[in-house]
Amino acid sequence: MKKLFLIVWICIFSNVYAQGETEDTLRVWRPSHVLVQMGSHAQPSNFASIRDFRILAPGAAVLQEDFPLPNLHNMGMNTNPFFAMHTYFHPFAQKKTESIRRVQLRAGIFYAANSWLRLYGYDRSQVRLDTLASSATSNVVYLDSIYERNLQIDYRSERIMLDIMVIAPVFTGTRIFPYWGIGLSAGATFNNRTQISDYERIREIYTEKAIPFQSNDAYTYNFWGHSGNVETFRNKPAFVSAFYIPLGIDLKIGRKHPVLKRISLIAEVRVGIQSIFIPELYSIHKGFMQNAFGFRFN
Repeated sequence: MKKLFLIVWICIFSNVYAQGETEDTLRVWRPSHVLVQMGSHAQPSNFASIRDFRILAPGAAVLQEDFPLPNLHNMGMNTNPFFAMHTYFHPFAQKKTESIRRVQLRAGIFYAANSWLRLYGYDRSQVRLDTLASSATSNVVYLDSIYERNLQIDYRSERIMLDIMVIAPVFTGTRIFPYWGIGLSAGATFNNRTQISDYERIREIYTEKAIPFQSNDAYTYNFWGHSGNVETFRNKPAFVSAFYIPLGIDLKIGRKHPVLKRISLIAEVRVGIQSIFIPELYSIHKGFMQNAFGFRFN
């Protein structure tokens, strides 16, 4: 009887122990943390020709002319905010206590609005209208007419992407967790549009120097006229993808407080290459850099 009781007790204990180990193993496969991030996304704007924008914006009035603006160039780097939300998985940890020391998997969504193609044109001309001389002081004042035109064409969109990242610790401390990794993103754009802003201005300038806009130059303006026109054209959605390398620091805010010990501050930098496949034109491949700050909740 005692032997039978001992055998039953061993079986129950073994089953409970195995079940505990199984549950502990299953927990590390479940989402363990939620990460909310905001930051800035910087990327260069690609130069596009007038011919490209005529395809993206058919029927645009300003693009039908011979385009007299001599100074055409892209706008260089442009920076926009982004928002991301991720959750953590620990596929290589055998126990929950090992998760911080193992390779982690981070998956979530990423949202941003970006400009992909930009073209900027500028023209300025100046004509001398009159030279005025004071009979009392013999001071000379020059009167000029200035014509200015600014044209900016911008192809931009918003995007939502599925973001998956594998991160590994550089070293692990009690509260600090520096890491690096490899990330992949893929998704689609929406609200694709081409916007054309065309502004003209004519003004008078009174200056005390024959060549205005020099140092210590005193001048005043009288506006003659100002006109502007903005046209927006809708475009097709596009597929977008990215490959990047993240570098970050995970800093636990508290150690003993029941709430603060579950919250970490995340500072992260990502550098990579992204691609967008514009249906009306071609594919664009460009580098980017992201700076992100956020909070991780257990």
